[in-house]
Amino acid sequence: MRTKFGLLSLIILVAISAISMATWKSLAGRAPIRRTNDYRWYDDSICITDRTYDGAFDYHDVVWGLGACLYLEERAFDTRTFDGAGYYRVGFQFPREVHVGQTYAFSPVPSDRPATTVSDVHTFSALRTGEFTVMQYGNPLSDCMTDRDPRSTAEVTIENMRVDQIIVHVKLHAVLPEMGNLDLNQKYIAKRFPSDGG
Repeated sequence: MRTKFGLLSLIILVAISAISMATWKSLAGRAPIRRTNDYRWYDDSICITDRTYDGAFDYHDVVWGLGACLYLEERAFDTRTFDGAGYYRVGFQFPREVHVGQTYAFSPVPSDRPATTVSDVHTFSALRTGEFTVMQYGNPLSDCMTDRDPRSTAEVTIENMRVDQIIVHVKLHAVLPEMGNLDLNQKYIAKRFPSDGG
């Protein structure tokens, strides 16, 4: 009986060691931080926002309408831990017609913007031309930009437009009291989603 138990323990120990070694070898040489980016431009669309618990607005989705929407999201995940995640997402509402070389200015959504409650957890509103939203998450904190804090601003320059993509340069200063400021000054190449023809 003792021999069987000892043999079974040895087999389990060898199996765990083999799995650990295989996992270590598969991760060796990889960057510990995995990054993903999601940049999208929607023609003929309106950005839909969701009101957060503190009265701020966070980008949610788009609907077809008389405007254009730019959505930027960058995520980072620390593969060495289960809680090392962080990301930001930004939504910009443009007029329907935009032109290469032109710079557009943006301001935060007013905190007193009317919104429609659609469930216990979602209260939606639409962005108006020249408005933007910012949300940043870094475990365990998250924060959304509001218009109540010191002035947050953004400028977006249209550098190039093609059928399948749009290149923009974003200068952004978002005040996030819980997280600190989010400052961006860089170029983005966004996948372009054309109008549905409506």
